[in-house]
Amino acid sequence: MTCLIPLCCISSRIGQWTHNTSPTIPAIYSLVTLTFCPDSPKYLLVNKIDDDAAEAALIWLRKTSDVSEEMEAMKKECVLDLMRTSDLRWPLIICTVLQMSQQFSGIIALEYYSISIFISASLSKETFQYATVATGVMMTFISALIMDRAGRRTLHMIGLVGMCISSVVLDLVVCLSLQVCIDYLLRASHIIRCIGQQAVSIKINLYVLGPIPWFMVTEVFVQGPRSAAVSVSVVINWLCNFAVGLVFPILQKSFLPFSVMLLLFFIFTYMFVPETKGKSISEITQLFKSPTMDRSESRNSYKSSKNRYSTQVLIIDN
Repeated sequence: MTCLIPLCCISSRIGQWTHNTSPTIPAIYSLVTLTFCPDSPKYLLVNKIDDDAAEAALIWLRKTSDVSEEMEAMKKECVLDLMRTSDLRWPLIICTVLQMSQQFSGIIALEYYSISIFISASLSKETFQYATVATGVMMTFISALIMDRAGRRTLHMIGLVGMCISSVVLDLVVCLSLQVCIDYLLRASHIIRCIGQQAVSIKINLYVLGPIPWFMVTEVFVQGPRSAAVSVSVVINWLCNFAVGLVFPILQKSFLPFSVMLLLFFIFTYMFVPETKGKSISEITQLFKSPTMDRSESRNSYKSSKNRYSTQVLIIDN
């Protein structure tokens, strides 16, 4: 709140201060609403070592008094247990790779080039800003709506394929515009607009890839190790973000490495990531109980269910 007056003073245009201070609205809302919320049950249990307060907070959050199993689960797991326990190690690897696929998708490269791409497509800076925000909001809602229908694994693979194709096309367009036919591209406005459309397609695919890793990390872990797994995922996500920010200047104006990595992430997702759509947490965790984990069962669960149904029909007919 103390930043409001300096922001108003440094704004050079009338009305600009309203844009600079708009982020304070959600901050004020959070400040008011969080005063009515209890502390995290996990924090109260692990850090404060206050079982009664943790149980009371959990009852308030779950709206039920039967929280004994969840309390016991929260006491069992920590970050080191994720590495030591075979049932938890593979889900952690999956969540880690999904977080890497989000950051190594080339979105940082797009952020470097997005302004110049949209300006080349005859869009003003203001139009570009509004278009970026509108695209993000729209695709966030669309992603939330189709996630339960398409499935997390399926939607993530679609996003990886879309990002891979988009980055390859963008790489070809950038190379052509720089090395082969700059003059022609400057005259061919429809091709330049294709660059802008390509940037939009990558942005759209980002918002498909964006939420999936965070959904998966909460679905493949039970209550006990879930908070530790989320913490590891956050660290991996930002480390990858930092790594891309450091490496990209060396690979400037080249999106091909991202395309190769996206292809590898697609293969990993197809081979090893189970579909969590329509499964309970017990069914999901059961997939990781075996040391080898029957990944073919997780990939072909839909086919096996169809086969079982066909077998039952044949038995009934006979």
